[in-house]
Amino acid sequence: MDASIEPFVDADNIAAFLGERRTVVIRMARLRQITSYPFSGHKRHTYKFKRSEVAADMAKIRRPSTTPVNDSTRKF
Repeated sequence: MDASIEPFVDADNIAAFLGERRTVVIRMARLRQITSYPFSGHKRHTYKFKRSEVAADMAKIRRPSTTPVNDSTRKF
């Protein structure tokens, strides 16, 4: 197997990778928040993912806020 070819993984694998539940990963795929590849099954779609693409998508989603913190309203 060529090392440059990244294998597809299932939603369970991505859920473990992200530390989320499988249902959250499927919802994110349906909403196109993360890159996924739907494969048709008899009754429903099965989603496959590439870890590098999901990691890039999550980096965009979880980007730190650029809004400055207003210290006068912060309660200590």
